[in-house]
Amino acid sequence: MLKQDFSFITSTNNDSFSKLKGLDLKELLNQIVSFSLTYRDKLNLPKKVFFGTEIEYEDLNLDLVTKFISQNCPRWDSKFDATVRSGGEVASKILSDNIICWDELQTTCQFLQSKNAFTKGNAGGHIHISPSILGVNKENWLQFIKTYIVYESVLFRFGYGEEIVGRKELNEYARPIADSLFKSLKELESSKDVIDILFALPISNKYQAINFKNIDYYSVNEFKKNNTIEYRFPNGTVQEIIWQNNINALTKLMLAPSKKLIDIEYIDYKLKNERISSKNDFYRYNIVDLKNALEFVDMIFDNNLDKIYFLKQYIKDFADIYNNEEDIKTKILKK
Repeated sequence: MLKQDFSFITSTNNDSFSKLKGLDLKELLNQIVSFSLTYRDKLNLPKKVFFGTEIEYEDLNLDLVTKFISQNCPRWDSKFDATVRSGGEVASKILSDNIICWDELQTTCQFLQSKNAFTKGNAGGHIHISPSILGVNKENWLQFIKTYIVYESVLFRFGYGEEIVGRKELNEYARPIADSLFKSLKELESSKDVIDILFALPISNKYQAINFKNIDYYSVNEFKKNNTIEYRFPNGTVQEIIWQNNINALTKLMLAPSKKLIDIEYIDYKLKNERISSKNDFYRYNIVDLKNALEFVDMIFDNNLDKIYFLKQYIKDFADIYNNEEDIKTKILKK
């Protein structure tokens, strides 16, 4: 049984949350309710992990933001973005897990907060991550893609940040991609190498949850400025803790295959028997599907602290928690 305090929430403990039942599960949920997220100095990411952010905002003068960024974060870029109304975008430099990176992100977010920048409309919170994390290992790519397909609905709700639904233009600029990836799965699995996998990915339009168009096919194992996987589904936010939490989850999703954390036999079972389709089951992208969320954190994180950080942002207000498939079907039919 979990302890009645926060001592189990550490970066060294690694409990199997998805196996908790009854009072133990209830106690975990109580701990999540009581736990407060704090901004961290580091996420314990490997040195090879590089990422970048695009902080979109509305209802704030672009020139004002540009002046602040040039004076306080000169290596960042303030620019116009046609997808947002009377605002713009602050794009980070290439970042890695160090205190300077997190200080710059916090400085930018707190300035936007102080000026009441609006992010509840069309603003997105795009994150670019170097595909060199996955490298030229075919199995790493397949496990990453399959895991994403199975748990896209969990990632979407998590990516809503402080909100419980996606932004207004989510389906126009960052529509779900799991169904398209699933349709490509046979071709992906039969690929001879990573180059074949990359050419089999759905890249006809960048306006999907994951944009693969920026990958340099022939230098996938190299770190380059314009060689990235772009995650477009997170909502825009000026909360630095949410930015950090999103970066942590997405980078560790990509690291999980090489760390041997993915139970690929179970993932294949889920693909065959329990796959959630955005076309048929989009309501599940907005509800708390506790069973899948607990499975996901056990699958990609190797410590309780990361798991609690993810679940706190995912569960949010604890409205509509569904523990299993039958519970989901029963409650949805009653609505």
